[in-house]
Formats: sequence, structure tokens, C-alpha cells
Amino acid sequence: MNQSIENDVGVFWLEDGMLRCMVKPADAVQSRDQAEDSMRIFRQLAAGHPHPAVIDISAAKGLSREARNAYSGPGAEDVFASAGLVVASSMIARAIGNFVINVSKPPFPLRLFDNVDDALAWTRGLGRPS
Repeated sequence: MNQSIENDVGVFWLEDGMLRCMVKPADAVQSRDQAEDSMRIFRQLAAGHPHPAVIDISAAKGLSREARNAYSGPGAEDVFASAGLVVASSMIARAIGNFVINVSKPPFPLRLFDNVDDALAWTRGLGRPS
């Protein structure tokens, strides 16, 4: 792992041209402010170029509607070229991921995975940042 940045939501880093995040276990649904801070970190790491991302949300408790909008709304395509969400065996994380895909409809390819290796392989197959 290269240098990482941490906030209340998780640990973020850039590795081999790919944005990475490991979401921390939470006691509450993620708020808009937390999501906006996380997007600030993603933008800092992306340095002005959309990158593929692998985000492990297995420990997530939930996302508010405003948090979902922060991650998938206007401007998200400037950060994410694609995203693989790792949900492992967490039913909550799988529900969050499906909701983001089907309701929020992000402006970049997004897919759910049971493990990090599959998510990395899929996102790498979609190309590198320009």
C-alpha cells in the first residue's frame, strides 16, 4: 500500500493507478458530510483524472440518500472511471451496493464482488486512467 489517508469512513490510497478504500466498521449510516469528506480524499488521490476504484464496503452499515448522491452524483465521473464494490458475505453491504447501482445509477461502470481479487481483475480490465 502506498501512502494512505484516513477519515471516519475508511482508509484510502492509490495503488498501481487504482483508487482503493477499505471502509471501517460503523455504528451508524454514513452521512452526507462523511461522504463529501471521502470524495474530497478520492479527488485528492485522483489528481484530476478519473481512476478505476476498488472499494471494500463489507463493513458498511448504510448510506444516507445524500451520501449515495455524493458518491454517484454530478462530478463522480471526474473521480471514478469505474468502481468495483467488495461486499464479501455481508447482506447489508450487498443491499447498499445494489441500491447504489439500481437507484442512484452512477455515471460510471459499477459492479459488486465477493472478494477483492475479482474486483481488482474486473476494474483493471476496464482500462487505466488517461
